[in-house]
Amino acid sequence: MGLESILYGFKRFNRNLIASSLLGLSLLTGCSDSGGDSSTRPSTPTEPTVPTQPPKQNQNPIILSVCPTTVDENQNYECVVQAMDPDGDVLYYRKIQGPTWLDFTSNILMGKASDVLQNQSSSVEFEVYDGKGGAPRQSYTLTVKNIKNTYVLSSTQLTSLSNVSSNSLVFSQPVNFVAGDIIGAGISAKTLEGLLREVTSVSADKKKVYTQQATLEQTIYKASLRFSKSLYPSDIQSSEFIDGASSRTSSWTASGTSGRTSGGTSMSPQKALGFSFSINLNDVVLYDRDGNQNTKSDQVTANGSFSFSTDFSLDIDIEPFSIKYLSFQNVSSEKADISISSNSLGVAQYKEIKIAEYNFQPFVIGYLPTPVPFPVVVRPKLSFSVTLSPTFVNPLSIRVTQDASSEIGMTYSGRWEGSKKFSNNFSFSNPVFSGEWDMIATVGPRLDLFVYGALGPVALAGAGLRLTGTKEDYSLYGKLDASIGVSMEIFSKKILSHFEKVIEYERLLIRNERPGTPGDSFTDTRDGRVYKMVKIGNQTWMAENLGFNHANSRFYGNSSSAGTTYGRLYGKFGAEESCPSGWKLPSSSDWDVLFTSLGGKNVPGTGGKMKATGTIEAGNGLWRSPNSGATNESGFAALPGGMSETNASTTFSNLGYKGYFWVSTSSGAYANFLNHDSGMAGSSLTYGSNQQNVPMFSVRCWRSP
Repeated sequence: MGLESILYGFKRFNRNLIASSLLGLSLLTGCSDSGGDSSTRPSTPTEPTVPTQPPKQNQNPIILSVCPTTVDENQNYECVVQAMDPDGDVLYYRKIQGPTWLDFTSNILMGKASDVLQNQSSSVEFEVYDGKGGAPRQSYTLTVKNIKNTYVLSSTQLTSLSNVSSNSLVFSQPVNFVAGDIIGAGISAKTLEGLLREVTSVSADKKKVYTQQATLEQTIYKASLRFSKSLYPSDIQSSEFIDGASSRTSSWTASGTSGRTSGGTSMSPQKALGFSFSINLNDVVLYDRDGNQNTKSDQVTANGSFSFSTDFSLDIDIEPFSIKYLSFQNVSSEKADISISSNSLGVAQYKEIKIAEYNFQPFVIGYLPTPVPFPVVVRPKLSFSVTLSPTFVNPLSIRVTQDASSEIGMTYSGRWEGSKKFSNNFSFSNPVFSGEWDMIATVGPRLDLFVYGALGPVALAGAGLRLTGTKEDYSLYGKLDASIGVSMEIFSKKILSHFEKVIEYERLLIRNERPGTPGDSFTDTRDGRVYKMVKIGNQTWMAENLGFNHANSRFYGNSSSAGTTYGRLYGKFGAEESCPSGWKLPSSSDWDVLFTSLGGKNVPGTGGKMKATGTIEAGNGLWRSPNSGATNESGFAALPGGMSETNASTTFSNLGYKGYFWVSTSSGAYANFLNHDSGMAGSSLTYGSNQQNVPMFSVRCWRSP
């Protein structure tokens, strides 16, 4: 075969191959040639036809989440609804049906469940909407679970109630109470002061219900009470007087009930001298050494009159199940005209004599907004007392009158805060007495409010006098004290009870100095207190323990009677900040100068020269026996005021046994002390460097002559 034949054959093969390829392409695309031999000539393709697209349809949103189906009563309910839209549209959320407390905020279905008496179910339905017609819905049943029920006893149940004790209720017919329920009642023949109890268990026959005192916070999720009242004799249910005490008139009747008396007559409903209440004192015995009132030679007695008016207000806010605000205010006005007489000799002890007591009719101050309104019942009690806080008493006759008014309050709003406003005027007679006197006598009312029979708010005030010194050298002070507090038994188990002295006022009425010894005392201008002072060597010292009321100070045992005798105990900051102007807290070197002038520190006899003489056991002093070496040669007259462990501690120790006195130091707590059984001035005591957690001691200030 020649070359031409080979080339011709290759050419034809390629042409047929191309034609076959084009034919295959035309079959795939649905195209054909217009004519000719497809094996030898390629076809010409045409433009494809594009089909018409139908309109795009909206796609509904899709709900992805499922909502919770239960919630406890009075608790927050929340369901975060999760949804998506295939088209990317903005979604909207809407409640179709459900309880009124439930609704959408953005995509969150939320609200606070209502208080229910039993499990309560309701249908809930909501939709998710895309704004273009798509709105799928979700439906479910939501149950509000009853956690506890609050019941007010019905008239039938009250009729069936046969016995009420502090821890149980007994019914003649079965009752349907269970543990955790709160049971209440207003004023009735069976529940004289109302009722507020929590059920702890129920007997098998359901006739005996064991209970404990409930609080208002357990009873209601949210409530506000506002109440104020003035007390009058017409509100009194019963009264009692001791021998020697009586009202200004002979009898009274309160709501048809005769007043009950003991040793005196009862209060007239007529106001005396513009006051609601008035009491006469006729040889009321404040102190009797031998306890035999037939022997008059060892008694301290009171004569005169006391008139007063009082009212109170109580505000309570509860939310949620917790005290948010509590305010108790007491406003009182009083006039005291009291004479104190004594034939007694020696040392007397603290006495508080209740002269009269008035129990008032209980009343409803408001209703808690439970499904059945729940009455809040309060019963006031007003008592009148005379207190005598003597150390030394001798024959005496003295009269003091005082007009006073006070507004005191205690408020809780996350923390306790007291308030006060007062005014007073004194007049007096010059005391006639012999021997040595150190005495405080006060008179005044105390108001207790009982809520459902449990002690709640308390307020008390006292007008009085303080006498200290001897016939030749004495000081007479007028006093006004007021305290207020709230017991939490009925209000809360979450916060502590609080009681606070909000008024502690004392004013010097007369000062009689011993002839020839001018300048042996000084007046603290901050509170009018007068202190004896003594020159020892080249130093002048206070001859009494400091009693200035600093925030970082307290009475031994939190007792004002102890503070009257022994002064206050001070923490480190209180000691550093409490000496009067011109006086200072002694340093270690200042104390060393004093000790050296008396014989030296830790030397027998030095401490004895500083200690007041006498013993408690012998009835002629304030130190416990044996009070070794005590001569008080220096005139320092150290007293055994004891100590408190820390400024926050309730532990006190060594009253009558040791006197601790602050030493000024840059860190820690440092004190010198004297012992009842030693004549030496004791070694120093050092307590750490934490200034917030150190003991509390007595303070003696000094100055240069």
